[in-house]
Amino acid sequence: MKKLVHALIVSAGFFCLVCGNVFAKDCLELDLKTAVVMALETSEDLRIAENKTGIKAQGLREVKARIYPQIEHVTQWSSNFEYPHIGTIDDYDITHGISIDQLVFAFGRLSAALDGAQKYLKISELNKQAQERDVRYNAKLAYYAALLAQKSHAIVTQ
Repeated sequence: MKKLVHALIVSAGFFCLVCGNVFAKDCLELDLKTAVVMALETSEDLRIAENKTGIKAQGLREVKARIYPQIEHVTQWSSNFEYPHIGTIDDYDITHGISIDQLVFAFGRLSAALDGAQKYLKISELNKQAQERDVRYNAKLAYYAALLAQKSHAIVTQ
């Protein structure tokens, strides 16, 4: 239903652009290639698919990062003062900590996670390509619907 509504909105827009000379003096002339390029540039569904592909690529990088050593550093500084402040002695505590973790053996969980992340990334890329094809198809459909409306209008006005 969403695609049908999107196609109707796009076709109405193209109808107004192509047949606009009846209603306005300035008219934007579009050819099929320009219409498809404009549809690809303004498609929100295509942007969402690109964002999902980026998220899946980040997930793959996170899984690959588990192979390498994980280094963590923590520093904490605290000032322990007593009220009322007597003298010039301040009591400060500084704590440092470093930890290094290396995954040695994960009983196949890491390789399975890596395979799964790669497959999810591939699926996301294929979904993005399918979304691009849908946008191209809907733009062509709307262009030809507007062209048909223009030709029908020309026949009616004769």
